[in-house]
Amino acid sequence: MSDHDVSEFLDFCRNFDQAMLVTSSVRGLIARPMMIADIDSHGDFWFSTDVESGKVDEIYNNSDVCITMTNSSGNATVRGKASVVKDTLKIKKLWSETWRVWFPEGPSDPKLALIKVEASEGEFWATGGIAGWSYLFAMAKSYVRGERPKEDVNVHGVVEL
Repeated sequence: MSDHDVSEFLDFCRNFDQAMLVTSSVRGLIARPMMIADIDSHGDFWFSTDVESGKVDEIYNNSDVCITMTNSSGNATVRGKASVVKDTLKIKKLWSETWRVWFPEGPSDPKLALIKVEASEGEFWATGGIAGWSYLFAMAKSYVRGERPKEDVNVHGVVEL
């Protein structure tokens, strides 16, 4: 991802189906696995939730959240502000039949809401494909030379969103 391009970063994030949503509670930080409902063109991340979930209260008390994602393509984190959204049209647009397990009444289920995370910063570590092989080669070369590997902007970077 040269020059830490926002659209490239968002495309990289679209390789992830699941994420850990990290919120703050009175007990400290809490991470929960969540299915990613959408990553829109503005860089907002969307998740479905039950309005009675503990994470909803946590977001109302402290909207600062972190999203972490990992798979064979690499790893990414996103920091931003979360809000709970009860927009019927948006819920219908993002509805996934897999949600029916938690929301048996479908998109009109009164307990269904969305969590919108307005991303402010993202960070990535590309460990799959050519970038991954390049990184492994650089690590091996550094090991043989007894040096630390130089950071490769195509493997790791920070993106302002």
